[in-house]
Amino acid sequence: MGLPMYEEMDTITLNGIVKDLGIGSLFKTVINKNESIYDLKKAILWELRPMYQDIAAIGIQIWTVRIPKNDTRFERLKNDDETVENLLGGEHIRYAISKIKEHFSNLNEDDIHMVVLGKENWCAACDKEFKNKVESYEHEASDFHKIVDGQRIKPVQYDENELTEIVDDYLIYSSGDKDGSDQEKYNMEEL
Repeated sequence: MGLPMYEEMDTITLNGIVKDLGIGSLFKTVINKNESIYDLKKAILWELRPMYQDIAAIGIQIWTVRIPKNDTRFERLKNDDETVENLLGGEHIRYAISKIKEHFSNLNEDDIHMVVLGKENWCAACDKEFKNKVESYEHEASDFHKIVDGQRIKPVQYDENELTEIVDDYLIYSSGDKDGSDQEKYNMEEL
């Protein structure tokens, strides 16, 4: 009989607020830190229902912050002219495929850890607005977002008649598989 080994917990509790509502919108989300930011966005939608019922997960923006709950700057966030980056020093999480643990670690349970903002019919990856919810959901479900370097998602229109694409000075060659499993990447400067 040995002593139980210490195991790091996989769940994390994140305190968040909605940017345009201030500290009165405080909410908590419990999630596995090995999940993706996209999974966090879906959990945020669940926590903020019905307020965000017309927003797709792709339309959620998240900023990481480490600010005490009683900080008065949260109320200034309601002003459209104030940005999370400038006011709170927050970091905008741009890539939904990154892991939660890459952005949230060593947290003080009494702090606010994230500021969120949801936009209806909008894609956070593309910074693009759509005419309606159907268009937004179709965009989210499509393969318009391709993983380029294993870390970033770049908005790219797939053209079934074209077997190559140029993304960030890289030529992406594909034999036509839409899932991208057969892609090869070539640096344009080296060609």
